[in-house]
Amino acid sequence: MEFPSLGERCSMAMCQQLDLLPIRCSYCQKHFCKAHFQPFDHSCSSYHDSSSKLLETPSPEMHICSLSNCSAKELICMSCSFCDLHFCLQHRHQVDHQCSKLEKPVEKMVQTAELVKQIQLKNMGKKTCRGVKSEKLAAKVQLMKLKQNSTGKPHLNLFSPAGDCLSENKDVTIAELIDEEALFNGQTVVMKYVDQ
Repeated sequence: MEFPSLGERCSMAMCQQLDLLPIRCSYCQKHFCKAHFQPFDHSCSSYHDSSSKLLETPSPEMHICSLSNCSAKELICMSCSFCDLHFCLQHRHQVDHQCSKLEKPVEKMVQTAELVKQIQLKNMGKKTCRGVKSEKLAAKVQLMKLKQNSTGKPHLNLFSPAGDCLSENKDVTIAELIDEEALFNGQTVVMKYVDQ
């Protein structure tokens, strides 16, 4: 009673409940309580009129799939950008509807690429085996060329102070010379460069 202008009474004749937060029906624009705001709860006449109008509206244009053995219909036109025919979702790709303007990958190029790859793999294995043999052969040839063209370098040899060569063997050690008694401990030796 303190706030008489607050809220609305339910427009339903049998209810007339005062509702502080009334809900307006979007069809008849009258206010209702939460128990009667749905159009079928208050037998809304405007709702029935609008539903019959919905039934009278023409149906949207349906697009039939251009594929001969498909009868699917779509609301949205999905034309192939290559052949300009309409297809359903299932057949919209060029491969799926066997598009007349589909460019297939050149099989010969694929086969050639595969053949090249096989040859490369085959040759890689051979190069490895052949490479080891070639490297050994090349090393031998190089050694032969070095021996053929070598003039010999001077190398050190041990001599006694009188000028006698203590050993013709170049690989002998001083310890071995002492053991053979060609050299004595504490004896003076002379090292000279000699040609081979």
